[in-house]
Amino acid sequence: MDPISHEILTGKTEVHLIQFRKTQLLVHKEVLAPLDNLFSTARAIRGFDLKIASSFRSYESQKNIWNAKATGQKPILDDYGQPVDISRLSSEEIAFAILRWSAVPGASRHHWGTDFDFFDVSSVHESYQLKLSPSEYLRGGVFEESNQWLTENMTELGFFRPYSVDKNGIAPEPWHLSFKSLADEYLKAFSFEVFEKHLLKSDFALIEFLRKNVVQIYERFVLI
Repeated sequence: MDPISHEILTGKTEVHLIQFRKTQLLVHKEVLAPLDNLFSTARAIRGFDLKIASSFRSYESQKNIWNAKATGQKPILDDYGQPVDISRLSSEEIAFAILRWSAVPGASRHHWGTDFDFFDVSSVHESYQLKLSPSEYLRGGVFEESNQWLTENMTELGFFRPYSVDKNGIAPEPWHLSFKSLADEYLKAFSFEVFEKHLLKSDFALIEFLRKNVVQIYERFVLI
């Protein structure tokens, strides 16, 4: 494995990435073959046509998402998928509401190229508008069958769901898969010192609140 730099950890470089299946989606070079095998196996065994909704996300992309939510340009959703009225919230409440579904810029697992949001094209019409909502993946949802198959087979194929259980941090995301062996190495390298240093050098909405509460943010929303 190539050395894990601060730039890789925080989404500020693409040197560790490669295109996946001739798409514009980028994944870590060492994840390309395992991910291709996962998708090919799902198709061969069950006929699922798995696709990536989101793979690598740069620091700037994550920053744009964060800032848009913090300023009301993009909705913040509650645990039931309903928009939150941020005009009634304090900075602390806004930050924690965002963190339920969106990582701090520079602290997203998507920066590493090891993590992906997936869906099954074969289960929906081509005009279907993907929501990445738990209701789509759980009992009765359009992706229930492919989700269940992944639950039963992903470990053997090298993957896991980092946000499968609600630990009072990031909300459960059944669509989020991670290539475990490599992602574990990146998470280990993303120490508290790396996170704190990153926040001190960053500039985005609510940054002062995050700096003052860096220990709590790290423990609840970075470590899993």
